Amino acid sequence: MKKILSLLFGASLFASGCDKGITTATDVRKGVILHNKCCNIVVANIGNPSVGQATWIDSNTATRKTQYDVFKVANPCQYGSRKEGDTIYYRVIASQIETCSCCGISLYTPSVAKYISVVR
Repeated sequence: MKKILSLLFGASLFASGCDKGITTATDVRKGVILHNKCCNIVVANIGNPSVGQATWIDSNTATRKTQYDVFKVANPCQYGSRKEGDTIYYRVIASQIETCSCCGISLYTPSVAKYISVVR
């Protein structure tokens, strides 16, 4: 009887999707943090396939540099101490509930926003 219950429990865990942490190489993308100020996080995607806004003029800098394949992070509360210029590896996710508060500073950001989960 214990074996049957163990098998049923194991099958229910498998069916419930407990393997959400497992990713494939195609799920994981690479990006660079362009801005991380007061919950305004802008990431430039590196590589294919494209996930962000095709081009964006960064008005937050004096040089107004054109950036390519960029997006605003829709769920910024998970990032903590990651700095501008840091490289991250991430997956695009459906959504995430935010549980932090942000200050009132706003930056000019891309019109495309993505929910992401940082892998490393």
